[in-house]
Amino acid sequence: MQSLFEKFALGFYGCDGGDLGSPSGRSIWTCGIEWGGGEDLDTLEEDFRDAIQAEKAAEPPPGYEDWSLNLKYHYNRQLMKMLSVISGSSAGDSKTLYSEAKKFAEDVRPFIQGYRGFFKMNLYPLAFRDTSRAHWTREFSQATGFDTKDEYMEWIRENRFPVIRSWAEKHVPKLVLCTGISYKSEFFQAFGVDDAGKSEVIDGRELAYGFNRQGTLVAVVPFMLNHNGLVKNASIIQFGEKIRKLMPDANS
Repeated sequence: MQSLFEKFALGFYGCDGGDLGSPSGRSIWTCGIEWGGGEDLDTLEEDFRDAIQAEKAAEPPPGYEDWSLNLKYHYNRQLMKMLSVISGSSAGDSKTLYSEAKKFAEDVRPFIQGYRGFFKMNLYPLAFRDTSRAHWTREFSQATGFDTKDEYMEWIRENRFPVIRSWAEKHVPKLVLCTGISYKSEFFQAFGVDDAGKSEVIDGRELAYGFNRQGTLVAVVPFMLNHNGLVKNASIIQFGEKIRKLMPDANS
C-alpha cells in the first residue's frame, strides 16, 4: 500500500486546482496546510487507486466548476477577501469588504475551470479535521505505512516538497499566499525561499515573507478562520495592502 501512497502523494492530490500559469502569464497561488474534513480507510484507498488509474495525480486539477463555491465555504470567502485586496479590487473599507469580495469572486472567478490567474493547493495531500496529530489513526497507518503523522509529514517534506518546488520553478507564480503562520518554514522550504525570509507584525498578527530565486513572493499569513488567526476585515485589508506593495506586478 505504501508504494501506492507514494505515487499518489507525489502528484497534485491535495490541490483544488485552477491555472498554474507560466513565466509569461504568471498566476497567484494560494496554499493551505492540508484539506479539512478527514477521510476513512476505504475512502483513502479508493482515492489512491482512482487518482493513479485515471492519472489524476499527474495532472493539475482544472479547478471548481462553479464560482459560487468560492463563497460557499468560510475559508474560501476569507481568501476572496484577501485576494480582492491584493488585486486592488477592494476599496479598503472593512464594512464593504465582503460585498467587494463577492463581486471579485463572480467577476474574476479565481480557481474556476476555464479562468486564468489563480491556483489553489495544500502542502500535504491527506485530509484531516484539523492539524492535530491526534487524528492520525490506525487507518491512516494502514493506508500509508507510517506509524505516526510526524513520520508521514517528514516523508512529505523530503519527497513531496521538492516536487512542489519544481512546480514553482516551472510556472513561476508571482505570489504564493500561504495560510498558517506556524508552518512558515515548511512553506518557505516547499516554494524555494532559501533564507529565513522577513517578518513583521501587522495589527497584532505576524506576516512572514520572502522571495525565491525565480522572483516569486512567498507570503505567509495566519490561518484565516480561528479566533487567534487573521479574521477581522480590517486586518485582512492591512495584510492584503502590504502584500500588494511587496508584489509590484500584482495587477499585471
